[in-house]
Amino acid sequence: MKELKCPHCHETVSIGATVCKGCQAEIEYGTPIFIVLIIFLISVFLGVAASDLGNSYLGWGVGVVVLVSLFVGSEKIFSNRVKFKRIYKT
Repeated sequence: MKELKCPHCHETVSIGATVCKGCQAEIEYGTPIFIVLIIFLISVFLGVAASDLGNSYLGWGVGVVVLVSLFVGSEKIFSNRVKFKRIYKT
């Protein structure tokens, strides 16, 4: 099994873990949540713009196609993303 190294405590962590055993840092994988929100807003905006040009079915179709294609693209872009988040308490 492949392992990661925590940048905070340098403990080895197995891939798929959600928390570092050494320092309790949270581990996030994949697309960041703010990118998901941006993708959703872009698809809604383009769907509304397309529905203004024609009928509502065109808007739904454009919105769904944009949403799916941007989600697939973001999953490919962020497939290797691993982020360790830790709050330091002093």
